[in-house]
Amino acid sequence: MKAILTTLAAIFLICFNLSAQDFGGRTENSSRIYGKVVDAGTKKGIEAASVQLFIFYKHPGSSSVRDSLAGGMLTRPNGDFNIENLAQADSIRVEITAIGYENYSKVLVIGNNNTRERDLGNISLSIDPKYLGAVTVVGQKPALQMSIDRKSFNVEKNITATGGTAIDVMKNIPSVSVDVDGNVSLRSNTPQIFVDGLPTILTLDQIPADNIERVELFTNPSAKFDASSRGGIINIILKKNRKSGLNGIASAGLGHPDIVNGNLTLNLRQGKFNFFVGANYNQSGGRARGSSERINKSADTIRNYFNQYSWNDRLRRFGSIRFGFDLFADNRNTITVSQNFVKGEFSNEEEQDQQYFNNGKVLERTGLRNSSGNSTNNRSNTQLSYKYKFVKPGKEFTADINYNAGSSADESNILNSFFLADGSPFGNPARVRNDGSNRSRQFTLQADFVNPLSENSKIETGIRSFINDFRSNFNSFSVINGGETKLPLSNNYASLEKVNAVYFTYSNKIKTIAYQLGLRFEHSEFTGELVDSARKFGYTYPNSINNIFDALFPSVFFTKEIAEGTEIQLNYTRRVRRPNFWQLNPFININDPVNLEQGNPQLQPEFTNSIEFNFNRNYKSGNFLGVLYFQNNQRDITRFSDTISKEQYQQLNNAAVDPNAILNTFINA
Repeated sequence: MKAILTTLAAIFLICFNLSAQDFGGRTENSSRIYGKVVDAGTKKGIEAASVQLFIFYKHPGSSSVRDSLAGGMLTRPNGDFNIENLAQADSIRVEITAIGYENYSKVLVIGNNNTRERDLGNISLSIDPKYLGAVTVVGQKPALQMSIDRKSFNVEKNITATGGTAIDVMKNIPSVSVDVDGNVSLRSNTPQIFVDGLPTILTLDQIPADNIERVELFTNPSAKFDASSRGGIINIILKKNRKSGLNGIASAGLGHPDIVNGNLTLNLRQGKFNFFVGANYNQSGGRARGSSERINKSADTIRNYFNQYSWNDRLRRFGSIRFGFDLFADNRNTITVSQNFVKGEFSNEEEQDQQYFNNGKVLERTGLRNSSGNSTNNRSNTQLSYKYKFVKPGKEFTADINYNAGSSADESNILNSFFLADGSPFGNPARVRNDGSNRSRQFTLQADFVNPLSENSKIETGIRSFINDFRSNFNSFSVINGGETKLPLSNNYASLEKVNAVYFTYSNKIKTIAYQLGLRFEHSEFTGELVDSARKFGYTYPNSINNIFDALFPSVFFTKEIAEGTEIQLNYTRRVRRPNFWQLNPFININDPVNLEQGNPQLQPEFTNSIEFNFNRNYKSGNFLGVLYFQNNQRDITRFSDTISKEQYQQLNNAAVDPNAILNTFINA
């Protein structure tokens, strides 16, 4: 890694020296003529206009005057030109040509003064009349584009998501589901969220919809991507405005309930640099309603019934700013640096009505649970990218360093009151106060190399290293008569995850059949620790040569065009689902007093073999996409639920937990 950082630093220095030579290489005895070519109507610079200078001279032995080409160049992206090392002359002719514009020609008298520089100022070119009547053919990207390993959805002009967040965008993407709380699922699984091809700690409601150009869907990711992406990958590609000059977009919106949003993006392209900045504010509120009805049984005999109804008033506020620059050092080297900051606030007020019935469905008592909570979070993302394009078309090397950092703090107060069927109090109200905080650090180093072997074949290979350092502290107190007692479910924990990977893919096309073969190797480590009790848990895969196959992940893709605009695709991949911190953590979560959650430190990874068939047909006004898929899970990580034991209930005493609460955990099926 140190060598890579040193290399990138050297690239910056080289680019700086090249720029210094461009602007500082003129000698004292040289003469030059410079100026700017602009559009007569818009006054914007014209790129790639041809500027030529001709010097007049007398031919030896003749009185006739002739001219000779003394210098020339194509204008820069902003219309500037600068022609140096010109021979001394009394007069010169300037000729400028540009596609779509009238030719420009003018003779300038230099004179016999000692001025070695001549600024021609802004030279305006008018549109050539013969081009005004030309027919312009405008193409529009289709809403869906299929490639061999992904589906791309163009959402840049999605009016329904304007002013919203990435969650609003996802509601219009096939195969993606969004629930009332904004949770996104892909084919009933939780997908990984990438931004510009790299992992992020931003949530979808923290990404403005106005900043999204397209969404790439990897329903069955190839060997090029993280093997733990069994639930698929949603890659959000942000807009990259690289138009010349200064330009930007501003938008604002109001809605119900409590919806306020605004977005501003600015971009400046000047010479070798492209600067960009964007800011966004998003606020949303609402009242969510939920209900559950439960039957408690013992040995197939009904013991009792329990109903729960809840109402949740919530308000979310997020603000973000993103800025950075692209450095086009030359035709082959590009460096991009970007920084993103996000700050959010969340508040909610929840009310729960609880009903307890005996086995004859006779109401015995009721419960009322009121809770209020507030949380704040801060996120930041720093990204450094480098791309080198070889002389050979399509051959390139890219390197990315991505650093995500975040922190959050939250607090909540819970009051549980119970009543008999006649409305009289049943026991004393139970009060609980919670507070917590966490911080996370993610570091990703990735390098990729693409080499086309022929017109239809290419190889891709790369390496990736990912580190995730997470810390959290949670305190829970029972409040009785103004005094507080710390509950045993309070915890202070830390986790460290490391994944190192290397991959190789080969792609080719034979007539109408395209295929891709790939193989990925991953080594992963996870360590979790309950700091207060010094209890540790985790895994290492593979932990010996005997289970090396657990680290290999092949992929095979086939695509055939059966008619113009119609194609079919068949693919197979092997993926892994590693248990996460919450699935391993033995800590008991009591946010819901009748539905508790606890992890299982003995969980093993789950492996999935996926087969997918796609049929896509494009029409003039849309397209049809049909998908069939099959998944076989080995050591399936499954949720397991049972009523808490008497020992567990005594351990959670004074925590406002129902004695018939369900404890949800995880097992390998």
